[in-house]
Amino acid sequence: YMNEALYCLQEGSASIEQIDKAVCDYVMPIGPFALRDMNGADIGLAVAKFNYQEYGERFRPAPVLAAMVEQKLLGQKTGRGFYIYDSETKKRTAANSDVEALAASFRNGSGSENFQVERLFLAMINEAFLVLQERVCAAQDIDPALEAGLGMRKGPLKLAQEMGLPQCLSQIEALFEKHGERFRPAPLLKRLVWGGKKTVVT
Repeated sequence: YMNEALYCLQEGSASIEQIDKAVCDYVMPIGPFALRDMNGADIGLAVAKFNYQEYGERFRPAPVLAAMVEQKLLGQKTGRGFYIYDSETKKRTAANSDVEALAASFRNGSGSENFQVERLFLAMINEAFLVLQERVCAAQDIDPALEAGLGMRKGPLKLAQEMGLPQCLSQIEALFEKHGERFRPAPLLKRLVWGGKKTVVT
């Protein structure tokens, strides 16, 4: 979810503030960039590298994050990250245009697509179905865990059910066609849709 937000920023489909606001309006208590600044870009990069090492191509880190760490744009701890912070109060004062310019340097020239906040959560929804498929936990545990741990107002399985599983799959397949392995559809989701299921079964 947070990695996909970085890819959206790199593509130029929305600004730092637009993405954070859209996410908060949708289902989260804090945007991905504000949260990354709290945790530190260096910590985020270490986690992203570990996930990529362990889980492969669908977790390839967006390159802007490593560039931020290299330039010491770590967030609140250095006073500059996705946002700029007052040196005394540590309060956020503005989005950091340097990071937006840095993100733009990774664009491939193909043009940006219209930003859809659901894209960030479709990545999370797809991962939830992979977790179910691998029997990491039961379906009834996923949403409460993310609602408690991330403060989501609705967990990924509830979001998937509200969108409709066929619509979820259709959108994930379209994103897979455009963006590759980050959106390879979970086989369990495909089986549920092919079987005409309307909800996630345990």
